[in-house]
Amino acid sequence: MSPVADCSSPSRPTIRLAEGPVDQMFIKNAVTLADQNPKWSGVFFAKFLGGYYEQVALGNCSDEGDAAMESSSLRDPETEILLHRMYLRAAENYRQCHQLQDAATDLEVAGIDGSAYLTDLVEVLKRNSWAQAEIAAGIIRDARCLKRLRIEQSTRK
Repeated sequence: MSPVADCSSPSRPTIRLAEGPVDQMFIKNAVTLADQNPKWSGVFFAKFLGGYYEQVALGNCSDEGDAAMESSSLRDPETEILLHRMYLRAAENYRQCHQLQDAATDLEVAGIDGSAYLTDLVEVLKRNSWAQAEIAAGIIRDARCLKRLRIEQSTRK
């Protein structure tokens, strides 16, 4: 699937993802917030970001957080493969983040009153969820830096 503009609303373009069209501004905001505060926003948007970055890795849409590089393209297959793997890894980290957060929430809902073990387990799950979101955000930042570096190097030649 490739990015498509919503013809019914030219001021609110959408990006078509596996789940269907998603408002482009929502994507930009989610990506920006997750980069700025992975422990909160990264965890909050983890399920969405996992699917989104998988679509970026597959080439079905561009990274909305890297809009400055949108007009430039790489002609380096090795870098493209590396970026593909980085985006897939970040997507997997966001999925793991979401699963850990779901497990922590399920335990809290089930009730952990009086159990030090379950209380500690919930805290460990939350910390691991935060760590996965931070790792994913770091991978995305590194992928964007790599892309910029390769584009700059190719324009110097």
